[in-house]
Amino acid sequence: MDLELEQHWKQINQQRAAFYGWFAGAFASELSKQAFAFYSSAQLDSLLAVLEHIGFEQEVARLQAFTSTLEGTEDERIELMADFASCFLLDSRQSALPYASYYLSEEKLLYGEANQRMSDFLQGNQLQLHEDFREPADHLVVYLAVMADWCSEVAELNDPHEIERQVNEQYEFLSEALLSWLPQWAERLEQIPHLRYTFYPAMGQLLLSYVRADAQAMRYEPANEQALTEDDTAVSASPSHKQTLH
Repeated sequence: MDLELEQHWKQINQQRAAFYGWFAGAFASELSKQAFAFYSSAQLDSLLAVLEHIGFEQEVARLQAFTSTLEGTEDERIELMADFASCFLLDSRQSALPYASYYLSEEKLLYGEANQRMSDFLQGNQLQLHEDFREPADHLVVYLAVMADWCSEVAELNDPHEIERQVNEQYEFLSEALLSWLPQWAERLEQIPHLRYTFYPAMGQLLLSYVRADAQAMRYEPANEQALTEDDTAVSASPSHKQTLH
């Protein structure tokens, strides 16, 4: 195990946990007043600066184009709530449904094999969904919340062999459980008509780019160790203690 990777392991995973938590919050529900205030103020700048620094300049520019138009009014937040409904809450002909089963089954049905796999995964790892989040287990936000929690837990590891095992298992999770359908979802999100703002399509593309880069960094090979240490989850492993995913 590369010494520099070991030394930066905690910082890397604390940052990854923060990003996955942010993405989960953005797609979980309509923006609350507090969340909208974050996007319509300078508080977002430091987060976007980090993302720009680690290689997501184009995706960040799209978000900045959106935030630069905001004045922080309640009318704007209500319009974003309408955009959320258009993007995620209508039927499959009109929305980009955030469920893995829809994209992974030929019949385009919900509650398919992906939902059962994720349900088994959550149960097997003693993870529970928050009682207020009444969605199937294969909802996009569940995958993101799992990753946020997983990164937080493994941040405290210091055994090189255990770190290597976690790197491999997170790569499998990201590649097989998430990236197997996320590109289709992001493409569909770009096609939603009559949105007032570009926020959700822009966030979808940023998420896709981030997960792709994160999976590549977690692909444990000597050539990728440097990428993993520079600022930068098959479902077989995860946090091991019982808790609630928010």
